[in-house]
Amino acid sequence: MAAADGVGFIVAFLGRFAMELDDDRRRRLCVGELLIRAVGMKTYVEILFKAVASSKATTDRGWVNAAYCKQWGGRRTSADYKAWKEEQLEFKGVDEDDPLVSFEYSASLPRIRPGIYDSEAEKRRVRYRGKDGHAADLEGEEDA
Repeated sequence: MAAADGVGFIVAFLGRFAMELDDDRRRRLCVGELLIRAVGMKTYVEILFKAVASSKATTDRGWVNAAYCKQWGGRRTSADYKAWKEEQLEFKGVDEDDPLVSFEYSASLPRIRPGIYDSEAEKRRVRYRGKDGHAADLEGEEDA
């Protein structure tokens, strides 16, 4: 149950279908198999990501994924995030829990780390500035 408690939607799912799972052994086994496969896939992706994110080729390109994971990996709490956020000048007065400000907001899950961004995509977006800019630039920087 500790693993299920760590992921909000799993607890909600198990709670919603608790009676059905109690009554139907096959359904219980299917859900168990699904959860085992999900944990296996998560473990595989984490190992693969760690290898690629910390590789010399990735860090030479300026990607910051490994540094992000080093700082924010493990068991973080919302208090950890709030303390970090207070130190960041760019977050002063920003309500990230407003769904019109951040698409990462989830009402039932408190934020425990800042969103990761694609540092390479950010560099590519700079090319679209100016009179020959990308169509989305015509809508302005505040376009949500």
